[in-house]
Amino acid sequence: MENNFNRLLLEAIESKTSKQQKMATLIADILCIDKTAAYRRMRGEVSFTLNESILLASKLNISIDDIIFKLTNKGEGPKMTSHYPQQLKMGLQEPWHIEQDRQFLDLLSKQPYSEIGVALSNISSSLHFYYEYLARFYLLKYKYNLGDIQPFCRVKEDPLQIEYRQEFYRLYRSMSYTYYIWDSLITTSITDDIRYFRHIGLITQEETDLLKEDLHLFFRNMRKLADLGYYPDTGNKFELYISDTHIDVTYAYMWTEKIEVSMFTAFIILTTSSLEKTPFINVSSWIKSLKRSAVQISVTNEKERIAFFNTQHAIVDTL
Repeated sequence: MENNFNRLLLEAIESKTSKQQKMATLIADILCIDKTAAYRRMRGEVSFTLNESILLASKLNISIDDIIFKLTNKGEGPKMTSHYPQQLKMGLQEPWHIEQDRQFLDLLSKQPYSEIGVALSNISSSLHFYYEYLARFYLLKYKYNLGDIQPFCRVKEDPLQIEYRQEFYRLYRSMSYTYYIWDSLITTSITDDIRYFRHIGLITQEETDLLKEDLHLFFRNMRKLADLGYYPDTGNKFELYISDTHIDVTYAYMWTEKIEVSMFTAFIILTTSSLEKTPFINVSSWIKSLKRSAVQISVTNEKERIAFFNTQHAIVDTL
């Protein structure tokens, strides 16, 4: 169980702590949290999140596989999940949580080979980070789904949130190989959402026009990226696939020789991640199966690529 995973992780951390060093100080320094928060984790009042576990294991050379092996040999399985609705309800993730996420992606990007596969039900945050109005629109949706109903004009990003968005955009492009599988109705989905929020009075026509400009820019940039097949600033491989299979939840996996992570996002506000082997195999296998049945429009299939992006621009123009 999760508590047993935390206990074994703490035992492993203790074994890596020198006599001159306090365990709470070590945890606080690595996770960029205060000592009170570190003590709460040591007492078991707060569980280590997925990212915290990975960062601690990486910095202290702890084998998470060994911990999982000990648990599974006892007939137990760790259920490592990360949920972010409270941070979103505040409109901004806590600075320490943002720093953990940044360190986690930075760790992945520095591996000799890193791979990300994503099956998208909507324009994911890893793609809309670069676009101010799209980012604000998704923040509006986050808040709305949590019952924090605000008009678009009042949904503002904190400077830290903007920095977070730009840094994550850079880190995603630093992965060795990234591929996205889009639901063929991905643009229809977001335009329908924009119409809904305009209908209930949370978005004006002027703001709709700003979102249209961002969407057109987004698709122009994605078209250029699909033409190239790699990120021009990093040279890292990029592939884009279109699927006629409806994708109702966004699934993703991240893989390096040392780390395997699976995740899914549902209801816009809930992200669940796992380090367990079985979920990783299930998620990555499903995404790869979907990839085989989808149409690649990056680099190859120029005719389909041109037709697809022309269609997306036409859908955006209906707003």
